[in-house]
Amino acid sequence: MFRLFRKRTGAKSPARRTGDYGEQQAVAYLKQNGFRIRARNVQYEGREELDIVAEDRTTRRFVEVKTRRQVPDAENRYGTPMTAVTAEKRRHLLNAARRYTAAHPTRKVALFDIVEVYIDPAAEEPTVLAMRHHSDAFRA
Repeated sequence: MFRLFRKRTGAKSPARRTGDYGEQQAVAYLKQNGFRIRARNVQYEGREELDIVAEDRTTRRFVEVKTRRQVPDAENRYGTPMTAVTAEKRRHLLNAARRYTAAHPTRKVALFDIVEVYIDPAAEEPTVLAMRHHSDAFRA
């Protein structure tokens, strides 16, 4: 079945603004650590999306960013941001990475990273409390 996907317009939800902020922080972190950002928010039909595609000399990183307004290591009924990357989400990431690589071939090793961004839940303006980079977080 064929579906049309329309770009959302209008105001962003608080959750979307939080996610966008977390992605911006993750991009800055990756750049500071020697990665070149090759693409952001690559979307394919369905739920296949890549938050960030970054490269260094030898690897291509498909980076999933999970941002939460919570204190790191505090009890939380939703778990850590990393636990939100379920088997289904990993499947979507793998499919998106395959499509991206088909369009942009490379000899570099492909790795799947997760960056957790923790935002102060009490702050009016977004304030990063911690960021955790899980390199090679899961395998294809």
